[in-house]
Amino acid sequence: MDEAPPTTPRTLLWRGTRCLRNDSPALRPCGLRRLCRLFGIDLAARQRETDLVLSIFAGLAPQHGLDRDLAPLAVLAHTLVELGDGMPDAGEILLTHPLKRLDAAGNRLLAMVLTLLTVGKGRTDKVEPLLTAMGCARDDPRRRTAVVLAAIVQVARFALRFDPLEIRLPGEPPVLFLIRVRTPLRLRKQLVIHAPLWERLFGKSSLEWFWTFDADADAPIPVQAPPSGQLFSSHFSAYLQKQARALHELARSDSALDEEPIHDARVILRSLLSVFRSLKPYLRKDWLASVEADLRTARKLLGGVRDTDVLLGHIRDYALRPIPAGAAETAAASGQAPEGTAPLFRPADLPAGLRSLYAALQEERATALSRAAVHYASDAYRELLHKLDDNAAAQTCRPMLDRRGRARPMLLADIMAAGVDQATRDLLAHDRWTHGHLIPEDLLHNMRIAFKQLRYLMAFFGSQGGKNGERLIRLCRRCQESLGQMHDNAVAAATALRHLQHMRETRQHAEDADGLEEYARWCEDEMHRHAMAFLTDWADNGRNELCRLTRKLSPSAGDPLPLLRPDD
Repeated sequence: MDEAPPTTPRTLLWRGTRCLRNDSPALRPCGLRRLCRLFGIDLAARQRETDLVLSIFAGLAPQHGLDRDLAPLAVLAHTLVELGDGMPDAGEILLTHPLKRLDAAGNRLLAMVLTLLTVGKGRTDKVEPLLTAMGCARDDPRRRTAVVLAAIVQVARFALRFDPLEIRLPGEPPVLFLIRVRTPLRLRKQLVIHAPLWERLFGKSSLEWFWTFDADADAPIPVQAPPSGQLFSSHFSAYLQKQARALHELARSDSALDEEPIHDARVILRSLLSVFRSLKPYLRKDWLASVEADLRTARKLLGGVRDTDVLLGHIRDYALRPIPAGAAETAAASGQAPEGTAPLFRPADLPAGLRSLYAALQEERATALSRAAVHYASDAYRELLHKLDDNAAAQTCRPMLDRRGRARPMLLADIMAAGVDQATRDLLAHDRWTHGHLIPEDLLHNMRIAFKQLRYLMAFFGSQGGKNGERLIRLCRRCQESLGQMHDNAVAAATALRHLQHMRETRQHAEDADGLEEYARWCEDEMHRHAMAFLTDWADNGRNELCRLTRKLSPSAGDPLPLLRPDD
């Protein structure tokens, strides 16, 4: 029978990252093998380096008074030191998955060492604040132990990476492709990768933009076959025209500054920016630079109106939230309607602090609305819509080159497969962190953006995705809206606390801030409720459904996913 795992702390590391507790009953302490597989760490390679780490530990530990029993902890730190590399929020929170082979003190010490290695970067001016923020007093013996263990792991990593691997293929034609490499001595070197080696390692498709080809006059040039399928360039032009005309209709309507038209225009601007980000490798840089800044400006101005509308709506929802019928006195004090009565929102009935916040938000909305009206009537906005409507494939899309340097058409189906593959990888890179005891709040916001990215991308491809594309859009919308509720509540809570802090700094009376702390707590409770609802739905069927649909749209989309087997 397996030994019961020890109770481990829910470890929150430095940098002020707010985290949500994962209360799933299926959550268990993590094994090292499962943790490495989840985060893409090559455990076999790390185990081959164990002897070097142990030899360095044996040489340095006695000089600094470390107990020999800490050698396995040094090996674990070396194994997991790349836990945050290349991940979202790298260095923010590293040990959300406590190891079942360690007790509470061991997990805490391991978390401290990993934080020093990733966030601290070995700098003295960062190490001291880090240790203090993690709860280590000046006289705490763990303070010195963590620093020495981190130094030993750093020495081992330096020894392993100091001797660079150099590959040369004499006589092969080089490709103009430069990679910058940072050495342990903080020097930068440029490597020229040779075409045959690159093809052998990564395939020909990744070289399409970097071929340098000297045509042989005697070699016959084969005739290109006509493309079979819809062209990406024509579909992209039609998409831009449709979106530009929709924005034009919204801007010139009589209700252009109403709540819903502003929201619709903001969604269109946001979807354009999201699609441009996904399709950036296939678009001309000069054209993208000419429209992207104006799109961001317009989205920011309209977003200011929409954001205040959401915050005002949250205060209304809070005031009208249902309460038991017996709590009439409390309801009268907080402006709530007792259960069974028709809800009626009156700002004058709000507590003093909420009434002050509501008035401030109304002033912000009026200011944002006037700025949006000015921008709608500006020449810059009209010029932006003209650029989107009057476009040509030669101006917007980059040419794809074959091995002989000739332009070849890009098919929409090929672009869709590549785009879905990349968007799925980006989304599921965040998903790796949702299996832990603590989930960074910022991570769930990043997942919301990733769902939005994939949803807008599939909406761009339209009928090309078929029924599976429609199902994927519905799934992404469901997840995005669930996380959006969480995000809106987080913003509402932060806004209330910021307003409360401002009132305290201006030395206003305590009764003038009445209701703000209670409202912020309610928003945080709602944020946690929506987050847990998403995580439950995502773990039950959302993740598997996403992988199934994306594999049908792009066969390689689900290959690198860090999915766990049922027995893990």
